[in-house]
Amino acid sequence: FTGKPLVKVKQRMMQYTDDEGAVNTRLFRQKVEQVALTREEKKTILNELGSPAAAHKLKGLVEMCISYLQSTGGNLLQKLDVAEVKLADYVKDTLLMENAVFGSETVKRKMKLKHIDSLHKALREFTVADVFENVHAKYKDTLDSKQTASLKDSAKALNLEVLLPLMQDVIAQTLADGVMSEKGSIADFIGWLEYEDSFLNDFPWFEKFPKQLLMRNICDCYRVLENCQSVTNN
Repeated sequence: FTGKPLVKVKQRMMQYTDDEGAVNTRLFRQKVEQVALTREEKKTILNELGSPAAAHKLKGLVEMCISYLQSTGGNLLQKLDVAEVKLADYVKDTLLMENAVFGSETVKRKMKLKHIDSLHKALREFTVADVFENVHAKYKDTLDSKQTASLKDSAKALNLEVLLPLMQDVIAQTLADGVMSEKGSIADFIGWLEYEDSFLNDFPWFEKFPKQLLMRNICDCYRVLENCQSVTNN
């Protein structure tokens, strides 16, 4: 090849996706600082997408970004200083997908990597009928009326904006195989979830979470709290 001119080639080396469509965002949050989207931002994005099909396509792109970011630096690099990088720029410059379709101008123009965990949750809820579909049946027993009333009363003191996204993730991503005992305490299980470099156990409001509720009821517990949040917001 002596004397031949060098040719600069721009090639996308790998496509990172999750075969089951559910990446482990808990690990991702430890690596890239995250900020939640407002309800108005979520509503605008979903309105712009217009359909579950368009949202599913964007969800796949977001999951590709999350998987790539999780793999960057391996286990040696604990934090990535990329939170302020625009999602569209990352897709174009790092994933080398110049013609990626976002389906939402808000996502394309405004979303940064610090938003993609919250964006992923919104897209998952919009495209999946039951986010706990793959959770083992042993965690899906219904609360009785007394337990439900107690939980609803406790919900008034809980920070549901923080609690519910963390609960949804850990239920969907860790309870599919049924290995964990259904007789354990929900409070003990979720109390070690992290939020802004602290455990939920460290927050005074988490002390109000009913300690007697068991893992067999965790899916119904989540839905009761979710309904409490909806009623409060309306």
